[in-house]
Amino acid sequence: MAIPREPRSIENGQLILPAEELYWCVVDSRSLPRRVRSARDVEQSKEALDALFEEDLPCAFEAVHAVYAANADGQVVGCAAPRETLEAAAAERCVAVFSDRVPADIGRSSACDPREMNLMTGPFEPPTIRRRRTLLLAASVACWVIAVGVLFIGAQRRVAEDRTLVQDLNKRSEALMRSVVGDQASASGQPVFALFQSELNQARRSTGQREPEADPADVTDLFASLAAVWPDEPARRVRRLEVLPERIVINTATDDAPAAATFASAFRSLDGWTPGTPSVTSTDAESLLSLELQPTDDEGRR
Repeated sequence: MAIPREPRSIENGQLILPAEELYWCVVDSRSLPRRVRSARDVEQSKEALDALFEEDLPCAFEAVHAVYAANADGQVVGCAAPRETLEAAAAERCVAVFSDRVPADIGRSSACDPREMNLMTGPFEPPTIRRRRTLLLAASVACWVIAVGVLFIGAQRRVAEDRTLVQDLNKRSEALMRSVVGDQASASGQPVFALFQSELNQARRSTGQREPEADPADVTDLFASLAAVWPDEPARRVRRLEVLPERIVINTATDDAPAAATFASAFRSLDGWTPGTPSVTSTDAESLLSLELQPTDDEGRR
C-alpha cells in the first residue's frame, strides 16, 4: 500500500483517495468495553479502537491517522491514511479527505458510507472548521445561559411580587388587629396584640406555613458563578436547578454514569462551595444525576 506521490486533484476543498492507498479494518463492537452505535460512542472508544487497529497495521501506528464509523450491522469500520498524505492535503488547504469507496473484502461493512470517515480530523482538522465549531459551541452555551438567566430572573421577580403581596397583607392584618385590640395588656402583662401574633405564628408553624420573612436574598452573583463553571457540553435535560444562599441542588439527566461523574466534577471549582457525593441512577436510556452543594464557610449561609 504505497503513499501516493503523484499530484492529486482537489475539488471544493475535498481530496478523494483510492481505497487501495488506505489502511482498513473491521471491529465487532461486541468485543469493546462498551457498544458502539453512534459517532459519540466512537469518540469515547477511540483508544480501544486504535489498539485493535494497530495489531493489523503493517507499519507503526504513529505513522498513520485513523478514523472510525459504526454501521448498521454492529460493526465499526476503521480507515487510516499515512500522515504524510494528510500533511500534504493540509498544506493544500483541504477540508475533507476520504476514500472513493469501502473495500468489499472487509465483509458486510460495505454498507458504511466512506464520506462519514473524513480523515481531516484531530490534529489535521482545518483551523476554519475548528474556529467555526468553537464559535457555534460558544453561541449555544451563551444562548442556554441567557435563556436560563431570563427564566431565573422572571421567577425571582414573581417570588418577590408574591412576597411583597404577603407582606402587604400581613401589614394590613396587623393594622386591623391593632385597631381592634389596641395596646391593651393581657393578664400576663404582655400586649394583647403580641400574644395574638405569637399564636398566629405558632399556628402557621403547625400547619407547615412559614412565618413572614424579609425580602428574598439576592443570588444573582451566585448564579453567575455557577454559570461560569457549568460544563461546556450541557446535559441532556436539567430537571431541577435550585440556587439558594444555603444550598445549590442540581438534578439532571446524562447519557451514562461516566458522563454524570464528569458533569458533577465540574462543580468542584465553584469557589466557596463544596459538592456532596453525587447520586447516580442509571437506566437503559440515561443516567439521572442528583448533586447538592453546600457553602464551605458560614459566610455563604447568610
